[in-house]
Amino acid sequence: MYEIEIVRGLRFIVHDQEAKEWYDPIKPYTALEYEWVLDNIDLTGKILECGGHHGHYAVVLASKGGEFTVIDPHPANCTKIGANIELNNQKALVLNCAVANHTGTSYFNGKSNGRLIPFGEMEVNTRTLQDLMPDADVIKLDIEGGEYAILPGALDSMIKTKTWIIELHPQFGNPREICNAFLKQGYTALSVDRQQMKVREYDNLDSWEGHKTCIFQK
Repeated sequence: MYEIEIVRGLRFIVHDQEAKEWYDPIKPYTALEYEWVLDNIDLTGKILECGGHHGHYAVVLASKGGEFTVIDPHPANCTKIGANIELNNQKALVLNCAVANHTGTSYFNGKSNGRLIPFGEMEVNTRTLQDLMPDADVIKLDIEGGEYAILPGALDSMIKTKTWIIELHPQFGNPREICNAFLKQGYTALSVDRQQMKVREYDNLDSWEGHKTCIFQK
């Protein structure tokens, strides 16, 4: 276990080999995304992160002192998130649950970067976005394909949300449907382009050979 810097003096504890493989060194496109978020998104309001993993993104989202809630269905992840928030002298509400289209329970595959599944050995509590933070200004979703069960339906209930940061996974659904739903609601759509190394306007003709982050703003 050791510490590394993420960006701009933010610190992160590499708890185990998995964290080392994921986060040390930081991927260039991840650093690009973090820098863009810090420069272009107001992080002083109400922020909800779903799928916190080890807290790498969490310390970025919590860095401006907003009212920050982060959730993850894996208990060990929640412990790591809490440790990284504390390391940076930040404040956050860390909840051990999963976001879903219903409040209740569901099955989880049990992996550190896992997802909800129809059947499995690990049962977890689930909550909707509206139940978690109905007046969120910023929502970040990285839930390994679970976004298709939540969106675009949640757009009708989360009307106060100005910014959505979503990692879209084409192997579990059609990301273009989600992007088009945001555009129809009046959001601008941006894509974190890992090849060109820039955050640019989303193009509906973009290829979806793998997962990537899209940012929607009003």
